Amino acid sequence: MTPAYSELYLEDAMRTLGESFDYAKECGVSINDFVSLFLTTGYAKRFSHGEAKVISGISGIELTMTMLLDAGWKYEDFPKAKNHFSSTKEYWCGHALAYYQWSRGLSFKEIFNYISIEEVSSLYETLHEASEKRFAYVIDKIISSRRKNKLSEMRKLSRLTQKELSEISGVSLRSIQQYEIGAKDINKASALSVQNLANALHCEVEDLLSIPLIEE
Repeated sequence: MTPAYSELYLEDAMRTLGESFDYAKECGVSINDFVSLFLTTGYAKRFSHGEAKVISGISGIELTMTMLLDAGWKYEDFPKAKNHFSSTKEYWCGHALAYYQWSRGLSFKEIFNYISIEEVSSLYETLHEASEKRFAYVIDKIISSRRKNKLSEMRKLSRLTQKELSEISGVSLRSIQQYEIGAKDINKASALSVQNLANALHCEVEDLLSIPLIEE
């Protein structure tokens, strides 16, 4: 999977999101409410795309303040930031999720479709001293266990039979059947075949690819 943006920005991005999650707690905003805000204000999408101003141009505290100001807060509502030396559970969640999103090239929306922030937080005790790759491996396993076959899912959403999809896309019926049952890995299909399937289903290529596990 192609990383979401240049690795040059990764350390800044991880620190920014960690600080952002941590400061949200100081503001009295629950981690669940903050993730909802992160997604609905559009900052999650901008972060996912590696927008320099968001991932490294401002601090995590400024990112949180910007989101809360957009949500109607006033400057006098904000507490003075404390220095937790990157030790809180909230900081770890933001820090680790920034790495996962970058390394997998997924959107935060897609990540949270399959695992809640509460579940990520519950991994703190066992994983906060582990490497980011270990964290990513665990999250991959959780998401993969919950994710239905993506091609089948998108085909059913489009209300197409396998035969109809084959006729529209030009991909053989046999191949579609094998992709859907996992007998063939769609990640290894030709770029043209996957693009044709995506065009037929009016979705992005990434919507059809499965998540490979990161090696520990």
